[in-house]
Amino acid sequence: MSEQLDLTIVYEPGEEGWIIASIPEVAGVFSQGRTREEARTNVIDALRLMLSPEPSDVGDRREREALHLTICRAASSGDRLPTGAQDLPAIGCAAAGRFSLTT
Repeated sequence: MSEQLDLTIVYEPGEEGWIIASIPEVAGVFSQGRTREEARTNVIDALRLMLSPEPSDVGDRREREALHLTICRAASSGDRLPTGAQDLPAIGCAAAGRFSLTT
């Protein structure tokens, strides 16, 4: 089974020229950078940290299921998707700049 999880990076001006970036769908994921690209890189690092698995305990008997999250480069508003890309998760992710969640 494959699902797609769409997340949004929100950019806003900060103090002294910094750009603040956040991912509102995941509470607590925010960062900043001097440029939009740096803010994007930093907020994706914050997302990775937030979603990092907790260390397993030897006595932990909870059932676990692996998920694979692929973070793709965002397409600009002028970019066009290749024909059929929206129907193919990997191509759609690469072309559309979406986060892709595979279960």
